[in-house]
Amino acid sequence: MVTITNNAQAGAQSQTITPLTTTSVPNLQANAAKKMNNFSMTTMPAANRIVRATDNPYDSPDHDLDLVEDGNGGYEADVYTAKGLFEAVWDPASPTWDFNRNNPDNWKALFSKGILGEDANLHLGGSYKANIYLPISNIHKIVLMNNIDLSKIDDLTVKNYRMNYQLPANNIGRGNEINSKTSYKYVAIRHDNLLIDGKNHYIVMGFNNFALIGHIWSGQENQTVTYPDGTSGLQPYKEDWTIEDLDIYGTTYWGFISCNTGIAKNRVAIKMKEPIKQPGDVGYNSDKNDPTSDYNRANNLDDYKKGLAGGYSWITYDNVHYVGSQFSWTGGGTSGVTILGDTSGKSVRSFRAPDSDFIWLSESNNLPIDSNNNAAVPHGGNDQQNFEVDQVEFGKDCNYTGTTYNGNTLELTGSAVFRDGAKVDLYPHGTDTAEHHDGGMAYGISMPSGTPTINMYGSAQLNIHCND
Repeated sequence: MVTITNNAQAGAQSQTITPLTTTSVPNLQANAAKKMNNFSMTTMPAANRIVRATDNPYDSPDHDLDLVEDGNGGYEADVYTAKGLFEAVWDPASPTWDFNRNNPDNWKALFSKGILGEDANLHLGGSYKANIYLPISNIHKIVLMNNIDLSKIDDLTVKNYRMNYQLPANNIGRGNEINSKTSYKYVAIRHDNLLIDGKNHYIVMGFNNFALIGHIWSGQENQTVTYPDGTSGLQPYKEDWTIEDLDIYGTTYWGFISCNTGIAKNRVAIKMKEPIKQPGDVGYNSDKNDPTSDYNRANNLDDYKKGLAGGYSWITYDNVHYVGSQFSWTGGGTSGVTILGDTSGKSVRSFRAPDSDFIWLSESNNLPIDSNNNAAVPHGGNDQQNFEVDQVEFGKDCNYTGTTYNGNTLELTGSAVFRDGAKVDLYPHGTDTAEHHDGGMAYGISMPSGTPTINMYGSAQLNIHCND
């Protein structure tokens, strides 16, 4: 059963309904003394603050990336190519990477050898080394200046970032048939706050995913590390990313961005506007295991804001449209998403991306393969959700449309919040979903664990259209 609380102006009312009829929140990096990736620029154009080519570590004949001063001690990365996007996300020139510690240009030597992405370096295949301070980027905004297609990358870049990019000759597939790389590429460097502005472009990810991670996979950040200033303490982790004005096409069920580290409710606690009750007040919540309790907000809120006490990760999608397997996946309880603007998710069996005749097949637990391990068999179907996360928040006046081919639309381990004016239309389809298909049908919202809640504010609307 699911409890839905409608927080209308006239007061709170609660009703209990079944999932069949009903149809997530951070800023920080304290300790300014910690070493950031300043590029020691000798000159800076006064008019537009674009970093000169001689001072831009990512300058190249192909014009992959421009760096622009953001006025706050950080940088905006204007990216023109897939390589430029990777450089902006992983920021391998940052001196906070362990491999650059003794030589700030060591990343260039690693790249030229094709080994930048090995686990001793960028850790694309695993979580970061135990008890080593996580690197941190000073790039806080990425702007896509062109459409990006990860199937069109040079061989050396592919080798360094371990991308799937070669497509099968029969013109149909997931995009991993030739390169056979895992789809998730771990991003261990922290940006704290990062805005990816698509400028209404599109990105074709193919069988590739950006997987945010700290020291811990699918759990809270709890490592004791040595800070750059020589002191030691808990590792802060507070990844709050916003994606806006972008069309995304992808085939992996890990989604565009997956999150693996943190406690989603730490971010929820930071954003709560309700007054903190004191012991003895009516309704005081003393639960020490719930970051949103009055006890923890009174005693631990500063740690949450610093990314301590387990950290958090959160992704906001604002005017974003996704087509493919699954929009986003997160490790249990680690992360949440906020939906803003006009956003949609289409979990489909197959699709064509713009400017291409290639037929992309979505990754699925139910898509059969032939004896040659060919995933391009034209039957079966995508059984994935739009979102498989802990918390989801539909922001004020947003419009979200979510459809599936053969799956639940939302799979939540925590709670859902619908702000005033939010309009959400969910179209689940199929009977053989990847998770929790009790009753022989797909759900608009599946909340299989704990004591989930759906909170609807003001004029928020939730419409679930079954087999429509």
